[in-house]
Amino acid sequence: MTALHALTAGELLAGYRAGRFSPLEVAQALLAHITRWEPHIHATWGFDAEAMLAQARVSEARWQRGEPAGALDGVPVTLKENIATRGVPVPLGSAATELVPATEDAPPAARTLGASVDAPVQQGLANGSPDVDAVWRLTQDRPFDFETRPPVVLTEGQWCPFNTQSTWWWPRAFPLLYVPSHCSFRMCDIWKSFVAQRCLWALGAGVVFHAPEVVQERNPHDYLRDFHDEVPGYLQNTRIADILTGLDLAAGEAAVADNLLACYDALIREKIFPPAEWPLVQAWIKDCAAAA
Repeated sequence: MTALHALTAGELLAGYRAGRFSPLEVAQALLAHITRWEPHIHATWGFDAEAMLAQARVSEARWQRGEPAGALDGVPVTLKENIATRGVPVPLGSAATELVPATEDAPPAARTLGASVDAPVQQGLANGSPDVDAVWRLTQDRPFDFETRPPVVLTEGQWCPFNTQSTWWWPRAFPLLYVPSHCSFRMCDIWKSFVAQRCLWALGAGVVFHAPEVVQERNPHDYLRDFHDEVPGYLQNTRIADILTGLDLAAGEAAVADNLLACYDALIREKIFPPAEWPLVQAWIKDCAAAA
């Protein structure tokens, strides 16, 4: 059999359809080939192995569901170094070029990367008076507007808190809407989002953040009280991410509810939440099943 890294696009797609191999297996074979030869031929620029594997896992999950995204889902591609990709310097073929990371994707990069996104949770930013932490409010409280930029996609291994403001949830992710009760009000949405992100990874999916879609006029807040309520996050957020990252969750849409339970079981055992949280999570799962 021809090595996976040497197959044509047509042969790869035929293999995915037949289930002979997956986009992740192809990406792993390609990574091994690049690792072997790149030190000798220096053929790539800005190569990101972790991003490649994360995108391959997302593609693999779509093929497993029978829902490939487009005609070339799972086929590896490279982009020429003079095509801007967000976060990667554009060398322009000259050592005299200042290597400043690109601030946004050029159209070919945006279309290529956007074609592989699976994100059943997406949040739009809010202009005016968006929800930010109390430290910002206490030190430089003022209205502001975000710049309008292309969407940002976060996949496996990339954490960012989000809340319910201007956030879209697709049915596959509905069980992940559970908001914990036994924590401060300022942290319930944030910790919900961490659990949701971990469960989305098991779906082979991620979170998308969009340019501003709404303008918020903020209601009065006691910022010192907000700060007090946020202290558990400052102290525990990294630990929560580590706990959730270490879990072995089942793949696929059928496992979403069980994965949610597994996340809260781990967080209760590690004393992030008290045992009183457990019956509430169970009741939520039961209600979700009844509503479905």
